Amino acid sequence: MRTHQVALGQTACLVPDLLFTPECALALGSSLVVEPAASLPRLAAENGARLVILNREQTPLDGRASLVVNAPLGELFAAVAKLELTPGTASDGG
Repeated sequence: MRTHQVALGQTACLVPDLLFTPECALALGSSLVVEPAASLPRLAAENGARLVILNREQTPLDGRASLVVNAPLGELFAAVAKLELTPGTASDGG
C-alpha cells in the first residue's frame, strides 16, 4: 500500500492511497475533532468517497456524510448482528 505524507496543522502523517481513491469511508465512534485523524474522513470525502459516520453524538462532518447514524456503537452493532442478510445482496428495508 502506497502512502502520502499530509501536513495537518503542525503534525505530518502518512495517509494510505486508499483515502485518495475510496468508494466509502467509515468513521466509527469518533468525535472527528482531534487532529490529525479527524481530517482523514474529510480528505476521503473530498476525493469522492461516500462518508458514513456512526457515532453516539453529532460531529462537525455530519453535513458532508452520505449516512449518519447517531447511536452507541455497541447497540448499533448488536442490532446489525440480528439482521438476516444474504451475502452479495442489499436490504431495501422492506
